[in-house]
Amino acid sequence: MAATAVISCPHCQQKFKGNENLQGKKIKCPKCARPFVVEMAGVDKPAAPPAGEAVKAAPSKDPGKSKAAAWNPEDDDANPYAATDIDLAPRCPYCANEMESEDAVVCQFCGYNTKTRELGKTVKVFATTAGDHFRWLLPGMACALTVVLIVVGYLYFCLQLPEVVKGSWTSFLDHESMRLWLCLMLLAVMWGLGLFVFKRLFLEPMPPENVKD
Repeated sequence: MAATAVISCPHCQQKFKGNENLQGKKIKCPKCARPFVVEMAGVDKPAAPPAGEAVKAAPSKDPGKSKAAAWNPEDDDANPYAATDIDLAPRCPYCANEMESEDAVVCQFCGYNTKTRELGKTVKVFATTAGDHFRWLLPGMACALTVVLIVVGYLYFCLQLPEVVKGSWTSFLDHESMRLWLCLMLLAVMWGLGLFVFKRLFLEPMPPENVKD
C-alpha cells in the first residue's frame, strides 16, 4: 500500500493528500487550478496489517505513468481555447455583416431594412427631363390661374354687373344675398385650389423619379 503525504499549494495554501511518489512532480491544484511542483509537507505511513492477515500485493505501477502525476504542457497555456474579445458591434440579421452604426436601419451590404424586415429592391431610374418637370407643374399653374380668374370674376359680379342688369329681367342678380352666397362658395373653391397650388409649386416642385421595374 503506497504511503500518502500532505501536499500544500504555494498559491492558495490549500492542503490535500496525495501519493508520496509525487515528490518533485508538477501537478495542478484542485482548488485554484494553478500548476506547481510538489514539495511534501509530511508523509503518512500506511497502517500495518493485523497479525496473521495476509497482505495482498498491489499491482505494480510506474510512478511516471500515474494519473495524478501526468502533466500536459498545454495546461500552462493561459488561454487554451483561444478565446478572444467579444465583438459587440451591431450586425445585419440577414447577412451578418457589420452595420454602419448602432442607429443604422438599412444594411449597406445587402440592403436589408431592420424596421420593415424586407430586402431592398433594385430599380431602374430614368433622368427627369424639362418636359417631365413642366407637366408636373402644369396642374399647379392652372389652379393658380383659376384662382386669379375667380377673384377677377367676383369683382366684376359685385362692381360692374349691377349696372349691366339694372332694369332688365336679370336684375335679381343684383342682390346682397346673391353676392354673399356666391362669395362663400367661391372661397371654398379657392381654398381647395390654393392648397393644391401651394403643395405642387412650393412643397413638391420636383416631379417623382421615373422608375422602371
